[in-house]
Amino acid sequence: MTNSEPHAADEPTLRATEATFRGLLESAPDAMVIVDDCGRILLVNTQAERLFGYERRELLGQSVELLVPERSRAPHASERAAYCRGPHPRSMGVGRELFAVRKNGTEFPAEIRLSPLQTADGLIVTAAIRDLTDRKRADSDLRLHSVLVSSMAEGICLVRVADGAIVYTNPKFDRMLGYEPGELLGKPVSATQVQEDTPGRAHVESDVVEQELRESGEATCEVKSLKKDGSWIWCRVHVSRLDHAELGPVWVAVHEDITDRKQLYAKLLLSDRLAAVGTLAAGITHEINNPLAYVISNLDMLAEEIRAMSGQPSGERLRELCDMVSDAREGAERVRGIVGRLKSFSRPEEHRRAPVDVTAVLRSAIGMAQGETRRRARVTTDLSEVPMVDADEGQLGQVFINLLLNAAQSIPAGNVDDNEIRVAARADADERVVVEISDSGRGIAPETLGRIFDPFFTTRAVGEGTGLGLSICHGIVTALGGAIEVQSAQGKGSLFRVVLPSTRVGAAGRSEPASARSSSVPPPPSGVRRSRILVVDDDATLAATIRRVFGRAHDVTIATNGKEALDLLRGGRRFDAIVCDLMMPTMTGMDLYGELARTMPAVCERIVFITGGAFTPAARAFLDRVSNHRVEKPFVPQALRSAVEELMQGGEQTKAADR
Repeated sequence: MTNSEPHAADEPTLRATEATFRGLLESAPDAMVIVDDCGRILLVNTQAERLFGYERRELLGQSVELLVPERSRAPHASERAAYCRGPHPRSMGVGRELFAVRKNGTEFPAEIRLSPLQTADGLIVTAAIRDLTDRKRADSDLRLHSVLVSSMAEGICLVRVADGAIVYTNPKFDRMLGYEPGELLGKPVSATQVQEDTPGRAHVESDVVEQELRESGEATCEVKSLKKDGSWIWCRVHVSRLDHAELGPVWVAVHEDITDRKQLYAKLLLSDRLAAVGTLAAGITHEINNPLAYVISNLDMLAEEIRAMSGQPSGERLRELCDMVSDAREGAERVRGIVGRLKSFSRPEEHRRAPVDVTAVLRSAIGMAQGETRRRARVTTDLSEVPMVDADEGQLGQVFINLLLNAAQSIPAGNVDDNEIRVAARADADERVVVEISDSGRGIAPETLGRIFDPFFTTRAVGEGTGLGLSICHGIVTALGGAIEVQSAQGKGSLFRVVLPSTRVGAAGRSEPASARSSSVPPPPSGVRRSRILVVDDDATLAATIRRVFGRAHDVTIATNGKEALDLLRGGRRFDAIVCDLMMPTMTGMDLYGELARTMPAVCERIVFITGGAFTPAARAFLDRVSNHRVEKPFVPQALRSAVEELMQGGEQTKAADR
């Protein structure tokens, strides 16, 4: 047998094997591409021709990288070479997804499974390639359907990544922005967004969103969405990326309208600021009262000195000085009136009801609001004699101030002579107190008239009104057992009527407010002996003024804080009267009283408190609990003298009774 005989005998077998192999290749459901270890295409089946759009002869001998997009060819060649060098399992391996490209240049998602075969001529690799377009479409449709179903209550907008065009909106999104169905399709998404007037901040926010999208494929942000009519709403938007088989890569933006939530939050913040302003006003009154007290006291004492000198030859000049002092004191009295109104308006939420003179509160409110009313209208009053009402003076003042400010703000500024705000008070047949505040402003539309007392309802632009003022007024008045109502017509102004039950106490039975009682002590009888007085005040100038108030009639010692006063008293110093500031740093007048009550209770009876306003709950509770004399700052010298002399006279009478 020659050497050629076995080879000749194997030819039919080889041809049969090749035919079998080609038959198996053609019967495979996927596109099959066989390449050598250099990446040259050795064999393809009919399915590969159909999938890629090439004829077989066009592919044989070509680099397999012909079948992947140009941007992926270099990475693909590197990965293929690494695969050929490494050890390989005998199975088809794990499928890998990539993008392939047809002859006409269109790309499609594909899954590829590799199977290596070692031959006498070297390694060959069989690649089974499956088109994933239908599966991807089904997956994206399923994902999109899931998003749409889970977000049916929200507005949904699909935006093409390539050009930012809107390719889908659901009915809720159209309604949110006031568009007809399909009207937004094809428009740039920027048409639905408010262009910020602060581009720097908007740019930073955009960068943050883009970074989140790059890192996780989704992001959540708050945006101003522009409506068709030019107005806008606040939306919370959740954005995610979706690779849709037909639409391509899209942004899925789910919009939630949070306008009401944002406005409510803004109003609550404003309410908090208003509460802080009230607290600040209380502190301001205390700080103003100290210098105002010694300004008024010194002016009064200066006027007394000048009047005593008016009989001298230079009397004409002295009378002129008296006039100057009077003018200065009149200005100080005006400031004192403002401080008094601030004190009543800025009390904390702990309210106390007592008989209140409504006309006095109205006059105070008119003075407080005049900064706003004087630029818009004439304020006229018709305040009749009315019974007292049982109310908190600060709360009642808040009602009237709010109504006056509302009246003023309904009238454009600058035409004062043609506009009027009228304030009237009277008693009706049932002895109820009726207060009416009317204006010649723009009036209230009929469709909103029924809602003006609702919390947070306002007809003003965002940021110009809280919608809380009238609601608070309604709550205060109804809590007092009264009623508040409104009559209005557009273009003809409005009238607010407050009706309050009276205490049915006649004029003869009225009692003055505590501040009036404390600062209007009747003058004591003459002949009060010279006494020792301790003045306790952290304001050195005010303490010096008080010394001058008593200096000629009594011996005065000054302590600049409560601890110093306590040391003097514990050291054996005796005083007939102690004039003590209620609010001081470190040790307050209340703290000093407490220490003395524990160790020297008899001394507590000799204290006269001076206060610029008990604006804390603890201070109010303290003054309600103790029976000591108190004088409100700013005080006139005679009021302070009378309070101290009455105290000392009472002490003398007690001693006489004991004897």
